Amino acid sequence: MSEQNPFEGLDRLSKLPRDVRPPTTQAERVIRKFGTAAQLARILKINKSTVYRWLWPTDRAGGTGGRIPSDKLEKIMQVARAHGVLLTDEDILPKALPRKWQRYAHNE
Repeated sequence: MSEQNPFEGLDRLSKLPRDVRPPTTQAERVIRKFGTAAQLARILKINKSTVYRWLWPTDRAGGTGGRIPSDKLEKIMQVARAHGVLLTDEDILPKALPRKWQRYAHNE
């Protein structure tokens, strides 16, 4: 019997619209907590294109590959408290796999 990849099929999730599929990057998780990239940009008082660039792959000019720059992350944590948005370690850590997906990460 061959071992199955626990993440098999998750690549298909990337083809779903962003508002339907589970957030997989730090930027997606944090943006979703605030609603949309435009809403987060408005709260941070920055251009929304800056926030959208966090969602772009690194091979695209200006893209961060799903990571939020550290200077912006500090500000996000401040405004989250002020706006009553709960950010967890799973949301903040760039490589953290959301808890509901962790059971698929182990072959036990």
